Amino acid sequence: MVAGINRSGTVVYNLVNLSSAFVWAGAIGWGAYYMGAAIIDAVNAAGIAAWVALGVLIISLVALEVIRRRRRREARASKR
Repeated sequence: MVAGINRSGTVVYNLVNLSSAFVWAGAIGWGAYYMGAAIIDAVNAAGIAAWVALGVLIISLVALEVIRRRRRREARASKR
C-alpha cells in the first residue's frame, strides 16, 4: 500500500521489503538470544493484541457504516 502511494518501483520496493525483513528477523533473533523466551512471548502477545485491535476496528467500521446508511435512509424518507 505504501509502495503504491509513494509510486516506488518494483526494485525499490523489493529492496526495502528485504531489508525490513532482515531487520525484523535480526531483532527477533538477537532478542531471543539475549532475552530468551521472553522476547518470543512479547512478540506473541503483541500479535494477539494486534489481531484483537484489528477485529475491533473492523466491527466498528461496519457498525458506523450501518448507522450511516440508516440515517441516510431516514433522511430520504422524511423528505417524501
